[in-house]
Amino acid sequence: FNVSFEEELKRVLVHGILHYCGYKDKSESDEKLMRQKEDEKIKMFHVKHQENKDYQIKILQIFFLIP
Repeated sequence: FNVSFEEELKRVLVHGILHYCGYKDKSESDEKLMRQKEDEKIKMFHVKHQENKDYQIKILQIFFLIP
């Protein structure tokens, strides 16, 4: 793939977290849903942070859909 190390790392991290949350990628339909969820979560990485604690809270909110 023609992406930066940072972009690939984001995808691998998101992919692993999605597996942890119960998503699978064994069938074609599961793989399609997994890719959609990866893209959805990766778009959220644009969030800038001021303090480390705020950043950690935002990451938890992003991945566990906490308002």
